[in-house]
Amino acid sequence: MKNNDIWCILYNNLYRFNYYTYENQYLIYSSLPGSGNYDFVLIDKNLNAGDGKFQGFYISPQIIEHGIPPSGSLLFSLLRGIRDNKEDKILNIYDSLLVYDFINDKINIYKIIFNDNDNVNYNLIQNTSQKGFLYLTYNNNDGYITNPRLAVINNTEIKDFGITGIQYPNNNFSGSIVDIDINNIEDNYENGDVVFNLNDNTLYIKVIIDDGNNNLGLIPTIINNTQIYINATDGYKYSIKTDRNGNVNFHTSKTNYDVLNGYYGETNSENPDYYQILSDVKSRVLFIIIK
Repeated sequence: MKNNDIWCILYNNLYRFNYYTYENQYLIYSSLPGSGNYDFVLIDKNLNAGDGKFQGFYISPQIIEHGIPPSGSLLFSLLRGIRDNKEDKILNIYDSLLVYDFINDKINIYKIIFNDNDNVNYNLIQNTSQKGFLYLTYNNNDGYITNPRLAVINNTEIKDFGITGIQYPNNNFSGSIVDIDINNIEDNYENGDVVFNLNDNTLYIKVIIDDGNNNLGLIPTIINNTQIYINATDGYKYSIKTDRNGNVNFHTSKTNYDVLNGYYGETNSENPDYYQILSDVKSRVLFIIIK
């Protein structure tokens, strides 16, 4: 707080409060004070702010559930765990944290949700089957990892990037589109290959570990992103959008490569401005011959 041109530290003694800027609205959670300091977590209140971003996070070893005092609650520990894995440090609703509960020896996924406009909570998803989980993370050697990595999880184990070695540059994947019962698919895929199956609206990733000696097969994968694209082997680019209820919108996405970019026209100018000519042709559909 600034008072008479002097910045002062404000101790608000609130564990949760709203903070508004000109452009955004945030819900801020505070920890219990530790050594005279507070720890804060900012959450963007816009429900759509996370759309098109990867919202899965994981760090190993993960000790979130049993706390690093003084967090004050499991909720705050989870919020802080996500924040520390995000480069911009601002949480979005539906951010998810993959956690190994080492006391109970089980794998949990926590997804941040709104209770109401002034309170967040989490949905606990207890994993009971083998699946993939695309995640972002932070480590001391590489800093913030902003491209998605693959972890394969079951009910008691996380095989993270250090084991799978699979990562992707962004939400644009190269792979195959199929429409068949997954039990009937012919699996001739290589490690890291991506397959989107229209039969069950699921993204599968082929995983082979242990120097090629352990073929885990096609793993159904939690994408943690509402918008992905697949440059398919049939030559088309597909857009796959998933809403927050799990409904999938699948369609062909045209790119600049699908559009004719050649033009023909005429001008009498001795020193033509080619950028202006191009603009005229595209906007007015002129035919121009340069003489």
